[in-house]
Amino acid sequence: MLKRYGCFLVSLVLLVAMTGCGKAERTSQPFDTEGETTQLADSLISENETYRMEWNSETMSISLIDKQTGLRWGTSPGDSQEPEYDELGMPVKRHPQIESALFVEYLDAQTNAVDNVISYTGAIRNGRVCCESIPNGLLVKYYFDEVKLMIPVEYQLRESGVAMRIDPQQIQEGDNQVIRISLAPFWCSVSNTKKDGYLLVPSGSGALVYPKEYSQSGKSFSAAVYGQDAAIEVWDDPTETKSVRLPVYGAKSEDKATLAIIEKGAESAYIEVKSG
Repeated sequence: MLKRYGCFLVSLVLLVAMTGCGKAERTSQPFDTEGETTQLADSLISENETYRMEWNSETMSISLIDKQTGLRWGTSPGDSQEPEYDELGMPVKRHPQIESALFVEYLDAQTNAVDNVISYTGAIRNGRVCCESIPNGLLVKYYFDEVKLMIPVEYQLRESGVAMRIDPQQIQEGDNQVIRISLAPFWCSVSNTKKDGYLLVPSGSGALVYPKEYSQSGKSFSAAVYGQDAAIEVWDDPTETKSVRLPVYGAKSEDKATLAIIEKGAESAYIEVKSG
């Protein structure tokens, strides 16, 4: 399903905690096991002269709709909320990753190994989601109960689009520790079948990635914005990729396009592309 619907992926990854040697300084909050789930039906969150921001109760995520054209963007790719069908006319069940607003990597306290969890299975199916109103938006707390992590995401409507924000100090942790978070990983995406579409990647002077089917494993690109942390010793790096110097990325598909700007934390962020 990823090959068909999640053909391209550009994601912002924020690095949280896990700095220095030995035990990292804990700046997060203790995990709340007593918090209740907030049930919020499909609804309008906020709107202005240009956009409407709506809530999707199935994926526990938001969509941004252009009021003049009706074009839709969202954490899950797709131009509409209408069901999709395969060549035989059967309803298509989309991959859980495509329906996820967050990918989270964490250090497992039991195994001391890095593991990962996604919001659709980890918080919606096997956890809790709590919603709180904020000015022109919504604060959504994704509780990953099985691994005892909570990631709070603020979605706020602006005149030019939507702002998404994670405050690392409001993250809740049990014994496991968050390593990095991919925020809205499918917001900037293009289907492999789209001929008039591409991704904008700020590598060097800028690069365009055009839709093309490769293989089941696909291809990937990852680079730190403004370069690697100078405190991290790198023993071997045989690649000759250009540094990312602009904290932006985007996608164009036929008559619509979207541009993401990393306003804060760019020096601790990565731009990632997955295709095919």
